[in-house]
Parts: sequence; structure tokens; C-alpha cells
Amino acid sequence: MIQINLLPDVKQEFLRARRTRNVAISVSILAALGSGAVVVALLLILGVQAGREVLADNAIKDRYAQLQQVEDLPEMVTLQNQLGTIGAQHGDKTMDSRLFGLLQAINPSQPNDVQFTAVTLDPEASILRLEGIADNSYPAVETLKKTIDNTDVEYRAQDDNEVVTESLATRVTIGESSFGESADGDRVLRFEMTIEYQPALFTNEYSRARIIGPERRIDVTDSRIGVPDSLFADRVPDEDTEEDE
Repeated sequence: MIQINLLPDVKQEFLRARRTRNVAISVSILAALGSGAVVVALLLILGVQAGREVLADNAIKDRYAQLQQVEDLPEMVTLQNQLGTIGAQHGDKTMDSRLFGLLQAINPSQPNDVQFTAVTLDPEASILRLEGIADNSYPAVETLKKTIDNTDVEYRAQDDNEVVTESLATRVTIGESSFGESADGDRVLRFEMTIEYQPALFTNEYSRARIIGPERRIDVTDSRIGVPDSLFADRVPDEDTEEDE
């Protein structure tokens, strides 16, 4: 069979161009419909978020109005906050009351006993600074240092029955020393001493702490421990200062 193409080339080009146009129009319509759907979805999301914000604001205003009707609200909130921090503060506090038992334990017996004129405790650095006077001069100060070097601290954790014993001091340093005259007119030695102690001594994490000296054992957890008046004394002026005056 013989087929004869009666359409000219121009007509065929026109038909192809029309088909291409129809395809482009269809694609554009579909893209426009998709964009419209996306815009509608975004508008719905924004509307939902705006509605939720309005509801949240109204709930906050209603709750705030209810709280405003409560009497002494600021005092109640402050008290609640303080009660919430009591546990942390109790865990971080230091047992400074153990210092008195420590001073009794390290003070040598007569005739090398000393009297303290100033005691400075630095819990953050675990350093204890002592200033005092000694009737027996340098032998008393040296005996005090040796007593500290041979003193141990015994403690146990709150939830552990194991007893731990460590040396009280990691380092003891004797500072400046000079002679002076006491209130009774006696010639005494003024001295300074720095003690780097074990942090466990004053921490609240351990209970039943004891200081074990070469001559005595003192329970420093006993809050009723008696501190003799002879342990402390007034400051004694330096002899050089008196001569200058």
C-alpha cells in the first residue's frame, strides 16, 4: 500500500509546537497547584502556631492571676528556694568545730606546751596558720612540730564501715620567731607555724573523725568537747618593738 503525506512540513511543525505548548502549560498548572498546596499548608501551620500561642498566653495570664491572689507569695517562693538548697549547702559545709579538738591534740604536754594567740583556717587551701607563744622557747616549738608530724586523723565515710587512718599534716613549716615579754614579765618566744593538713579532717563527707596524737586520742566530732582557757593567750609584743618605743 502506498501512503502519501498530504500535510506540508509547516503544518507538522505547527502541530509539534502546539503539543509542546500544551505539555508546558500542563506542567505549569501542576507546579502552580503544588505551590498553592504548599502555601496553604504553611498558612495552616502558622495559624495553628498562632492559636497555640494565644492559648498559652491566656493560660499564663489566668495562672498569674491566680497566683496574684495568694497572700505572701514572694515570701513563700523565697522560702521554697532556700529549702531546696539546704541539702547542697549542708553537703558543702566544713566542720570547723573540729579545730578545737585539733589544737588540744597537737599541743605538747608541759614543759613544752604552748599558747595560741591567733588561729587562721583556710578550708579551700587546706592550710592552718598558727601564731602563739612558748615559755620553753625553741625546744617547745620544735616539739610542737614533731607532735604534728606524728599525729594521725582517723575517719570513715558516711556509708562505709571501713576506717581510714592518714597523717594529719602533709607539710609543717615554722615561720618567723622572736622573743617577747608576756603580761607577767616572763621572756617567751613568739612563733608562727603553717600546717598543710588532710582535707578529710574538716570535710562533712566523713563521720566519727578522730585525731590520734602521740600522747592522746581526741574525738573531734563531739560538739561538747571542752576547750581549756590555757590553750589561748593574748598577743605578746616583740622585745625589739618595746625597745624602739
